[in-house]
Parts: sequence; structure tokens; C-alpha cells
Amino acid sequence: AYFNLAGYDKQNILDHYLQVNADEFVKVDSDLIPTTLCKTAETAFDFSSPKKIAADIFSDDEQLKIAGGYDHSFVISDKKRIDWRYGLTLTEAAVLYDENSGRKFSLYTDAPGLQIYSANFIEGNIFKNNVKAKKHGSVCLETGFFPDSPNRPDFPTCIYCADRDYECTAVFKLEIIK
Repeated sequence: AYFNLAGYDKQNILDHYLQVNADEFVKVDSDLIPTTLCKTAETAFDFSSPKKIAADIFSDDEQLKIAGGYDHSFVISDKKRIDWRYGLTLTEAAVLYDENSGRKFSLYTDAPGLQIYSANFIEGNIFKNNVKAKKHGSVCLETGFFPDSPNRPDFPTCIYCADRDYECTAVFKLEIIK
């Protein structure tokens, strides 16, 4: 799902505030293939407190240049783990907020990773009512395993056999806080 809390036909998401509950992200090579886990602290990937997406997206950070913005998986921390309804234990993975509209989006999950994609290569696609997609016109927050997990023994396994059930939960909470 792509989100622009200002409205799907608005300019971009660069003024949205994003907070991510992650101390590490998955570094990628020039082909966007995952390589290693890196600390987020004091990098362009540090969203430990709310900051505008625009704050670092155009920086000289090599990872952001490779991807044309954010297109990276974050390692969700257990710091914000809560007992949810229905016996589920989830972690608040991310909070997205648009100051102008007052819309706030919180994402809770039991998945180990959160892929953040800042719509770097989406131009030319058509949205609702024939609105053309714009670069950084939306942001995608996808829960799941880290990319290339089957080939990476240092990543959490995503391999499930026929005798092992797979369940993953993502809860989207939308609020108006203006």
C-alpha cells in the first residue's frame, strides 16, 4: 500500500514525519541486493525520533543515491512491543504523520522487517481518477522478512515447510490528531 497522508493527488510525502522503531537497516549493493546489517544511529536511516522524510533523502549518503531515496529494509526492534487484542503481541514498527492534514498512521506487526520505499521509480503509473504518480509522491511501508532471506543465514529464516504454519500480522491504525 502506498500512503500520502495529505491526499493521493498531493505533491509528495517529503514533509511527512516518519518514525521507525529500528536500530539497524539492511544495506544494499549497486543492484539493490542486500549485503549487510548496518546501525541506523547517526545516519540518514535514523528515524528513532520523528523527522521529515526530506531531512536526509537528498543527502550524499551512498545508500540513498543507489536507491534514488529510501528502498531499504529496517530491522524492527522489540523496544515498542505491546500486547494487542486477540492474544497477539505486536511491535509498533512505524508512525507516519502529516502535519498539515493532521493524519497519523501507525503500523504494528509481528514481522521482523519493515521495507520502506519512497516511490523513487513510480513515475508514469496511474492512480485513482487518472492522477499520475510522482517521484516521492507516496511512501510504502511493507512488513515482512528481509529481502534475500532464503540466501542469507544471518537473516531470520523465511522458509516454511508443509508441516509449519505461517502467520504474520500487520495492523494499520489511522487517526486525525489535529
